[in-house]
Amino acid sequence: VSLKEVIKRLTKRRMCKECGRIIPFIGEFKKLKKCNKCGGALYTRKDDRIEGVRKRLAWYETDVKPAIRYYQKRGELIKINGEQNIEEVFKDVLKAIK
Repeated sequence: VSLKEVIKRLTKRRMCKECGRIIPFIGEFKKLKKCNKCGGALYTRKDDRIEGVRKRLAWYETDVKPAIRYYQKRGELIKINGEQNIEEVFKDVLKAIK
């Protein structure tokens, strides 16, 4: 997923205070004023604000990318196009792990 898309997704999502469900800010979910599962209030997590996202991206660079390179060198890395809709990403993941 591109950096632009990561920032967009993380800074737009909301979470339910009651059940903890993560609500993406896409499609019909944009219209929700409360959780469609339990009716709880929605809020934006502190780490989903731009400052928190920047910290998480810095962590990704220092801690996650070396692991990705390791598995890539071993030929064990599977890449999935995360820019697709959720259903297509899920289908591609299932195909890759079969």
